[in-house]
Amino acid sequence: MKALRIYAGPLAKQHIAANGLSASDVGVIPAAAGGPKGLILQGLDHFLFQEFFNPEVLEKRIQKGIAPLELIGASIGAWRMAAAATKAPSKALNRLADQYCDAQRYPKGVNRKQITEVCNSMVREVLGNASAEMCE
Repeated sequence: MKALRIYAGPLAKQHIAANGLSASDVGVIPAAAGGPKGLILQGLDHFLFQEFFNPEVLEKRIQKGIAPLELIGASIGAWRMAAAATKAPSKALNRLADQYCDAQRYPKGVNRKQITEVCNSMVREVLGNASAEMCE
C-alpha cells in the first residue's frame, strides 16, 4: 500500500515517472478549510515545510529563477499556510495546534470584538514577531 496517492494529468504523470517529484515542480500548495480536520495534516505539514521545502531548497528555487512557492488557504488552511510561511515552520505549526485547541474558548453570547481579540492573540502566538503588523 502506498502512503501517498498523487493525482496528476498525463504530462505531469510522465514528468514524475521520468524525473520523480521535486520541490521545483510545485508552484502552489492549496490548503482547504475543514476545522479540526486541518490538524490531522500536521505530520504532512511538518514534512513538507521542514524537509521537502526547507530553506536550502527554497533558495535553490530562487537561484534557478523558479517563481516563489505560493501558499493559499481558507479557514484552518490559511492558518496552516501562515504558520508554514514562517522562518521556523515546525515550531509555528506546533503553536498553531496548541492555539487552535486551547485558545478558542468563547462565552455564551460572544460578540465580534471578543472573537477578534482571540484571533489576534492567536496570530501573535502562532506567528510570533512576524505578526506585529498584522494585528495593528
